[in-house]
Amino acid sequence: MARSDRYKEKVKKKMSTGKKVAISIGSIVLVMVLLCGGIFAYGYNKFSKMKQVKLSDKAEDIGISKETEDMIKDKNEVRNILITGIDHDEDATDTMMIVTIDNSEQKIKLASIYRDTYIKDTPEGQVPKLNYAHKYGGIQNTVKVINESFKIDIRDYVNVDYEGFFKIVDIVGGVELDVPAEDIYAINNKIDYICSKDFKDVTPSKNYLKKGGKQQLNTIQTMAFLRYRTSSGDYARTDRNREFIDSMLKKLSSAGLNKMLEVYDTVAPYVETTLSMKDLISIGTSVASFGGKEIEQAAFPYDAETIFVDGWNYFGWDEESNIEKIHQFIYE
Repeated sequence: MARSDRYKEKVKKKMSTGKKVAISIGSIVLVMVLLCGGIFAYGYNKFSKMKQVKLSDKAEDIGISKETEDMIKDKNEVRNILITGIDHDEDATDTMMIVTIDNSEQKIKLASIYRDTYIKDTPEGQVPKLNYAHKYGGIQNTVKVINESFKIDIRDYVNVDYEGFFKIVDIVGGVELDVPAEDIYAINNKIDYICSKDFKDVTPSKNYLKKGGKQQLNTIQTMAFLRYRTSSGDYARTDRNREFIDSMLKKLSSAGLNKMLEVYDTVAPYVETTLSMKDLISIGTSVASFGGKEIEQAAFPYDAETIFVDGWNYFGWDEESNIEKIHQFIYE
């Protein structure tokens, strides 16, 4: 029996339309600066430090149906790229964003995709949550499920391993973040866990936070700040992600070219992408030609609501209205 036929209990907890999720607008700026800027500055030798991968050339393998192709047949100048971050503890995508380069309208658009989105047609035995598509088939399966669910045409992706991403914190000398005083206990518990998993030679208590409020956090403290969970769940986590990126961008913007290049050099080995050097130069040139226009943002599924399936909570959504809205956002 497919999961779509199982009992689903809805509760009245809707997300507000347009609520921003995952990593903020700054993330795509940061990623593009690191990738495109690094290419221009270093050339092919440094570009080759990134892992080059390919998705299947067959449309059906990445979830692009004939119906989808008919819906977007006149949208050749729109290019969609999926940006992901993987949580290796769960082997799931912790971050999913669709970056749209619209050359016809000279716009950049950023659509965040909720990780807890319910996918009703997953095979029996698989977790019907969008971020778990990676667990059952890697990023190609994530691309496939997103394309199938929203009737869009993602053909490229960039994945940034979190291990590499957090190395930026050390390079810039820490980041200033606003720590909720009521969450100190939860954050310090997460520090214990992170040290036991990834920093076994570090004494956890030496990294404990003593108070709330704005303060400079090191790498371990930043990882805990971004990854701990409370009753507020993913809503609060995504707010913290945005705060982190904003703080990081401020640090990088005042760090100078040499520091930016050091960041690129450090992060590049942790980047996996289908984009070629030619692609990145083309994207960088396009973005520069857009003249600094504001990046348009949206989050999907819009106006989702919490549902429970087999005792687990997901974000339920109306497919027809969301397909219409995401097409309006991406292709119009």
